[in-house]
Amino acid sequence: MKLIAALIILGLGLMYWSVKLKQQKRDRIHRGWLGLPVVDKYNQRNPLSRNSRNGSACCYCGSRSIRQFGLEARNDQRRVHACNHCNANLYRTYR
Repeated sequence: MKLIAALIILGLGLMYWSVKLKQQKRDRIHRGWLGLPVVDKYNQRNPLSRNSRNGSACCYCGSRSIRQFGLEARNDQRRVHACNHCNANLYRTYR
């Protein structure tokens, strides 16, 4: 009986830590997203984008080929825009 109780307590403890670690990972990913500039600030700081009518350009390699993806899933409202050539994360948007 004590063994079963110990196993139940151990299982609950492992579930708790699993949930805690997943939440910490999500928080870390979200803080990284918040660290990216919004598109307006990015375009103000980047001279290649400022002088263009066609939108943003990569501040590292100058490429205009920029992809966007959801932060945690395909349909996530928090979007990251990254360069297709050098794979640098450039700015964030929220749709």
